[in-house]
Amino acid sequence: MGKRGPLFAQQVMLKKWADFLGAGAAERYSRYIIEEIRQWSPISLRVIQKGTGQDPWVLGLSSDDMQLAQEAHGSRRIAEKRIWEHLARRLNCAHVESDLMAIIPQIDRGVRNEARVIELLLAQANLPRKQRRLPWLTGIVRAQREADLEGIDVFLKTDRFGQIKVQIKSSEGGRTAFWQEGGDQDIIVIVAHVQKTDDDILHEIEAEVMAHHRRRTP
Repeated sequence: MGKRGPLFAQQVMLKKWADFLGAGAAERYSRYIIEEIRQWSPISLRVIQKGTGQDPWVLGLSSDDMQLAQEAHGSRRIAEKRIWEHLARRLNCAHVESDLMAIIPQIDRGVRNEARVIELLLAQANLPRKQRRLPWLTGIVRAQREADLEGIDVFLKTDRFGQIKVQIKSSEGGRTAFWQEGGDQDIIVIVAHVQKTDDDILHEIEAEVMAHHRRRTP
């Protein structure tokens, strides 16, 4: 399935990427994902960390696949942009990627490139229609420890008055990101494990989270 690449850090769950890359890669890519998620009712992805002895169920592009897409579109930036555009358009949640990048700032420069999580798009697609148009900050977003890795813990919760509460804790570990459902409501979980954290980085994250919320609040 190719090596871990800088665009998406995770292994690819879906097979036969080669059949859908090349000229018009992004369109075929998005169509393939739509065809796959239609088979899941409801959509339910379970992401399992490498090292647990189980195969990870993760959506992403390997470095080999990204190279093919890059060649097809002339540049990596264009290839990435086209892929996200098609997925977001098909899933009616164009804001998701920009929101993700706002909430996970440059914790580690690699995270901004690697924590591109298609699961967030799928999570949005599984929400009630009226909620799809809301920022995914609505509800609970949290970064937490998973498997035997430790990372940054960020708890974000918006109450019915639109107030956001932030709690951030840190430790050291690897890094990844994903979403899952939980409890009696849709909960998007982002796990952002980083190689190194310190107080300065935590302050930056908290400041970015609050600034992002103020920008999104009328």
